Amino acid sequence: MFALSFVVTGVLTTLIVLWLQSEQRRSPRVDSGDGSFELRHGRKYRWIAVTSLVLVPGSFLVVALTGDVSGSANVVGFAALFVIVTLIALWMVVDAFKTRVVVHADGITVRTPLGGARSLKWTEIRTISYNPWAGWLSLKSEGHPTIRFQRHLLGADALISRLREETGVETFRGFARLLVSVGKDAA
Repeated sequence: MFALSFVVTGVLTTLIVLWLQSEQRRSPRVDSGDGSFELRHGRKYRWIAVTSLVLVPGSFLVVALTGDVSGSANVVGFAALFVIVTLIALWMVVDAFKTRVVVHADGITVRTPLGGARSLKWTEIRTISYNPWAGWLSLKSEGHPTIRFQRHLLGADALISRLREETGVETFRGFARLLVSVGKDAA
């Protein structure tokens, strides 16, 4: 039974990730005639974030109120887990509504909840790397902090195409090369 729960969790997680990845292929909204556009989390990610913020802490409260947790050590551990999971769900909501990537003629501006607003000109980008396990794209340059943002934003494929045009394929390093190895992005 224990092994079955791992299999079910793995299958559900894979299906949810594939469902979320379908949004990155959608075209971003073009803001102006100069070809600039904005990437953000789509409805699917925002829906999962808000649902997680409601259901996960709520399920913890139901378990606590039904009396299934007893003993001081269990109560403390359960409370700590409740706080951690609630903070993760809250972070998802903040990230879902605050993260923005604006691609414009001069370069790229990324606004994240913790990193604030950071900008790079196309000519300043030296390396583009990708962490497939965390889903982060990283843009590195000399003299500027690294810019990191999620690969699964609405319209991310359009951004990768623009990065290819503006910086060239040689700036893509490591797993990021998978993003340019085929006509459609492999990652």
